[in-house]
Amino acid sequence: MGPCGPECYDSDGDTLPDGWESKGLCSWDPSRLGVNPLNGSDAFENPDGDGYDINHDGVLDLNESFVNYLEYHLRGDLFLANQTLDGQTLPNGFSTNLFDHISDYGAPEATFAERASGAVTSGQSTYSIGASDPLSADSDDDGMPDGWEIWFARWDLLDDEWTLNPLDSSDRWDDTDEDGMTNWKSTTLSPQSYQRQTLNAHLLNGLSLQLAKHMHSNNGLVLRLRNLLEVS
Repeated sequence: MGPCGPECYDSDGDTLPDGWESKGLCSWDPSRLGVNPLNGSDAFENPDGDGYDINHDGVLDLNESFVNYLEYHLRGDLFLANQTLDGQTLPNGFSTNLFDHISDYGAPEATFAERASGAVTSGQSTYSIGASDPLSADSDDDGMPDGWEIWFARWDLLDDEWTLNPLDSSDRWDDTDEDGMTNWKSTTLSPQSYQRQTLNAHLLNGLSLQLAKHMHSNNGLVLRLRNLLEVS
């Protein structure tokens, strides 16, 4: 397929703008293998190899991969299986499970891109603001892979914020599961351990908030419930 002219936004019809695929260059750089504005089949390739091995079988399947299509459209969408959260069907029969748990604590009120840090977006062109980097497994350079952050990210209703965001490096120093270990250090934990600790922390915060509202005089019960969850 050849270029379609200066008026063409997406020469190969893969929904990925030419400028994003070429990184604004007038000609395609061979070092950007896997992201080519004249190759319409690369939308579901994964040149940086990121994602999350959800079933822990040692193989990154397509539904576990943070493919180019997701990397770019992260700038405006969230996903669930074969649709966006707004109900738009993904092309080519594609389906993803990376975002399966983002709504576990409540329906998201913002996309990852809307809460991206300026350090990530400041160097991006207008057509790519809020997209992740298809050639870097860690777009915000915080030491936590994009796929890991998305799989463990939750929208926190209490804080009105993402617990993890692949477009915000400041979450590196947060302690989402309140175990005294930063999120960055938590990448060394087993997936089951991190998920359990994060859930317990959220339950603790939620119970404390609700019980405090309705049981001002019964702080002892709040403390006992907190202690019980911490032991578990």
